[in-house]
Amino acid sequence: MRPVPASPSLTKAEPTTENELVERGSNETLRAPVRLKAVGAFLAVVGGLFLVGVISELSTGSDTAGWAIGFAAAAACLTSGLGLLASRRWGWAGAFGLAACATVIGLAEVARPSDVLGHAVEAALRGMVLPGLAIVLVLVSPASVRWLRQERDR
Repeated sequence: MRPVPASPSLTKAEPTTENELVERGSNETLRAPVRLKAVGAFLAVVGGLFLVGVISELSTGSDTAGWAIGFAAAAACLTSGLGLLASRRWGWAGAFGLAACATVIGLAEVARPSDVLGHAVEAALRGMVLPGLAIVLVLVSPASVRWLRQERDR
């Protein structure tokens, strides 16, 4: 009786759905989990909207400092979002920095005294703090950290 060779599917570990192996030539790289790609798409859309807002402000002749800050925020959002969509590690770092900054700026806005405090607090919480915290939680989830720590053959 001759031994039966093991089938290839039994000898290799099957990739999970969130960390699916993709072959590109001779290198094997891991794709970012779907939740990170969703964060990347969200950041890319927000960056595009920022860019449209900055361009419309530029045509009205607003101050240069506001235009520069808006353009930098739009570029950072677009770059980080597209980086996550392309499964690049630097996209994770940029997204984490943006989400942390949005959370801190939103909390500072909440703490600032205002005449219309109720509306300002609600807008800051909905627009910056809650999305920032949600993005941070997605970025530090176990599947995202596992993807970030994978060895790369490059």
